[in-house]
Amino acid sequence: MSIELSIFASAKEWDFLEASPEVPILSAEAWERLKPEAHFVLHEGSHLLARCSVWLNSLPTWESTTPAAIGHFEAINIPSGKHLLETVVKWLKEHGAESVVGPMDANTWNRYRLVTYSDGRPPFLMEPSHPPFYLKAWQDAGFTPVAEYHSAEAPLSLGPDPRLERTIERLRASGVSLRNLRVDDFEGELHRIHAVAQEAFAANYFYTDIGEDDFIALYAPYRDKLDPRLVFLAEHDDEAVGFLFGIPDFAQALRGETVEAVILKTVAVRQRRDLAGLGLWIVHKGHQRAAELGYRKIIHALVTGQSKLRNLGGETLDVFRKYTLFGQKL
Repeated sequence: MSIELSIFASAKEWDFLEASPEVPILSAEAWERLKPEAHFVLHEGSHLLARCSVWLNSLPTWESTTPAAIGHFEAINIPSGKHLLETVVKWLKEHGAESVVGPMDANTWNRYRLVTYSDGRPPFLMEPSHPPFYLKAWQDAGFTPVAEYHSAEAPLSLGPDPRLERTIERLRASGVSLRNLRVDDFEGELHRIHAVAQEAFAANYFYTDIGEDDFIALYAPYRDKLDPRLVFLAEHDDEAVGFLFGIPDFAQALRGETVEAVILKTVAVRQRRDLAGLGLWIVHKGHQRAAELGYRKIIHALVTGQSKLRNLGGETLDVFRKYTLFGQKL
């Protein structure tokens, strides 16, 4: 039986495919939620070998080009992944795309990046993971690094920092305060967090605005997993100006382990000069609270190269995973 490449514009068109452990079939829900322009499937009969989706206009300008995104990527081996990616790049050129980045499911609010270094420890909750050979498939298809990220374990106690103490005094004197998430107003809290995120992340690589409803839908599945004591909002004159999203690493529980780590998933502060140092204050507060609750580890997750929190008062960070977003000009 020969290997074929099919291009689909509807989830109903690939219902003849058979699921496999190596490459799951893209669900209709995933297709409808992110609405790609096309879904590419490399298959032998009904046996799925590799697949991905393409978005032509979901990203901002990159180096004076309009990039397409390749996401929903899965493959059974390097040759299948490489062949699929090369075919998709050719299709993108024919359809006028100027550049392409990936893997990225539509935009940076969804799954994206490849692991490029690991010390071998298991993935934490919400961490992107994939078979190691995916990296080789993308590289062999002509993709090169565009942006770098890392995850690191930090000391639970960050110790005293005289400069931070002065910063906290200044922020408090100006009317800035910290409080925990109000779970009885969950959607209202997400509304406040969304407003901060739109401003705080605007300068990040490939950032795109996301509607409030879509933002709430992203975080709604974690409502019952959240410990509000690990989520902080900073306010000034009743306006949210920063937040920290912390969550226990429940992936440990799924492996039958004691949950001993807290993931500091997102830290964001509005771009205002008078808020200088607020991000560091919130991070220290997250560390302090995790210690008070009996956790033993802190994970700073998926930190960008643009992050202002690389230096936590001179503390040594144990980088255990690195990730890369890839791209190429067409």
